[in-house]
Amino acid sequence: KETSDKINVTATNKICKIALENLKSQQFVISAEAVGTVSEGHALGKVEVTSPTSIKVSGPESLVKSIAGIVATIDVDGMYMTYKDDVVPVLYDAEGKEIDTTRLSLSDSVVWVQAEILKVKEVPISVKPEGTPAKGHVVTAITSSPTTVKIKGSSSILNAATAIEIPSELIRIEGAKEDVKATIDITDYLPEGTELLDADKSTVEITVSIEAVKSKNFSVPTKDIIVTGLAEELDLAYASDSVTITLSGLEADVKKLTDRSFALSIDAEGLTAGSHQVKLNVDVDDAKYTYTEMNVSITISEKVTDTEDIEMDEPTVE
Repeated sequence: KETSDKINVTATNKICKIALENLKSQQFVISAEAVGTVSEGHALGKVEVTSPTSIKVSGPESLVKSIAGIVATIDVDGMYMTYKDDVVPVLYDAEGKEIDTTRLSLSDSVVWVQAEILKVKEVPISVKPEGTPAKGHVVTAITSSPTTVKIKGSSSILNAATAIEIPSELIRIEGAKEDVKATIDITDYLPEGTELLDADKSTVEITVSIEAVKSKNFSVPTKDIIVTGLAEELDLAYASDSVTITLSGLEADVKKLTDRSFALSIDAEGLTAGSHQVKLNVDVDDAKYTYTEMNVSITISEKVTDTEDIEMDEPTVE
């Protein structure tokens, strides 16, 4: 019987390296964000996490420490009213990169996020300057740039909002002889409960245009004055052959004035024979011109007939 004096032995060494790391748990407050575009005529308001507002993250210490923030994002595309949805929170590191949560444990896998959807309304800027310009000067225009702004808020609040009122004390024109300008931040003057649609556009430029008043005198024959209301049996005569009136306005408008730009008249309704002082009425474009009121002296008398009644003696009969 044959035997072998050789023994073959095969040995295999296998090594398993295990890296041990401390476990860590930390509570994080969740931030809320919104993506998408809300319906036309609406705007995005407050976006917030309603429940839970924070979550606890557990896992390897180095991974937990790398968390810079947790964000829950809600999609508001096409929304026209306040919207609430459950959202899966996403973890980010300091560089804004998403963190893989495979090795982490979160106390909540979803959170509730609410997006407030507000109405939008365009309202004008209203300005009422304080004071009056210097003598002989007038305010010709009050303008703002922009003339309107868009604000957002609930429907009930916006329905009552009609304008952005700029306090008068912010635009002082007392004694001014030239344009007054001011740059105003309107944030503090918005209707209560509203916000600007675009917070970066909160300033308006207000301009109060001021110009000097010019005057021009006209001598008008009294025979050209229109008389109304005079009784048919009466005559009217003026104390003078002409009257002088003064019309005032902006220089550019005054330069256009001629004796055909206006008409004069008096009202003799109810007047009887005798001397009178009556108001002289000036028919002129009162949007452009002013005038100093004045009276004219007149005398009213009864008309004299062209023929006289003659009494005829009766014939004598012999």
